[in-house]
Formats: sequence, C-alpha cells, structure tokens
Amino acid sequence: GPPAAQRILDRGAVAVAIDSLGIAAAMLDATVVHVSERHQFGRAVGSFQAVKHQCADMLVQLTVGRELVAQAVGALTDPDPSADPTAAVARAASYACEAGVAVAGTAMQLHGGFGYMKESVAGRAFVDTRLVSIGGGADEVMMHYLAKMLGFEATGSLAAWLPILMFAILFGLSMDYEVFLLSRIREDYDRTGDARGSVARGLAAT
Repeated sequence: GPPAAQRILDRGAVAVAIDSLGIAAAMLDATVVHVSERHQFGRAVGSFQAVKHQCADMLVQLTVGRELVAQAVGALTDPDPSADPTAAVARAASYACEAGVAVAGTAMQLHGGFGYMKESVAGRAFVDTRLVSIGGGADEVMMHYLAKMLGFEATGSLAAWLPILMFAILFGLSMDYEVFLLSRIREDYDRTGDARGSVARGLAAT
C-alpha cells in the first residue's frame, strides 16, 4: 500500500543522496590535487586565498550533506514513532543533491578551461550530479514536502500513482547508468589496481 511505497521512495532518495555526495567527495579530492599541482605566477593555484576558500566551502557542503544523510538513514533504520522519517529524507536528499551539484560546479571551475571539456572528469561529474538529483526526485519535490510540513497549503494534487510511476522509471534509468559506471570502474581497477584513479577514469569513460 501507500506506506510501503513511501518507504521505497525514501530509501531510493537516500541512495541518490549518497551517490551525489560520493561524486562530490571524489571531485573535492581531485580538485585539491589539481590546485596543488597547477602553478600560476610562480606558485601553486591552491595557495591563493580565493581558491583555498572555495575548496573549504566544498568541504563544508560535503560535511553538512553527510550529516543530514546520516540522520535520514537513522530515521529509516531506527525510526522514532513520534517523528516523520520522510521529513529527514527530504531534508537530506534536497541538500545533498544540490550540494553535489554545487561542489561539482566549483570543481569544474577550479580545473580551469579543461574542466569544461567533455574529456574532463570534473565536467562529467557536474553532469552526473544533475542527472542523479533529477532521477532520485527533483529538489522541488523535496521542498514541496517540507513546505507542507510548515503548514503551506498545496495548490493542486496529482494522482497517487503518478509519482510512484515516475520514480520507478527515472530511478531505473539512473540505476542502469550506475551499473555501467561501476562496471567501468571495476574494469579499470582490475587492470591497474589504482582505486582513486579508477574512479576518475570510470567517470570519464561514461
């Protein structure tokens, strides 16, 4: 029934949030390495204050997202009868997915012109975070749920089956992509034994 369907949606949204934060974490690591190795005006790009602050902001967004996701996981695995686990999920999914997009966008910018090329891991990560955030339930859907908690009235309604059908289609597509991505990462790791590099090359290959 509807409660079971909602539990499936909640778990899917948390999985998508975790996926988005995973991409963001990989991009933060790659960006720190890039700005440490790239030099301009005789010094590492990462030594400039503006760049350091951007990296620090990426870390803050990633940390907050992880904390919200941890709260959502706790609400689903050890629910409080007086609390609404879907609210925790909505907060986590909304913030984590948008944080993933923001972190990937900053990574793309700090990678310079190469970050905007299709061969760039950072550019691909930005596209991936947008796909993940939409496939797991657009931010507007999560915000709509949270707005209802604040007492704002809905202006209309959808058939009860429509969101579940849309989720099944979009989540299925995103899972197909993730299986393909993980396959590329595994193939590269089996060939090179380089875990960090395999993630970057797997993203680039997909």
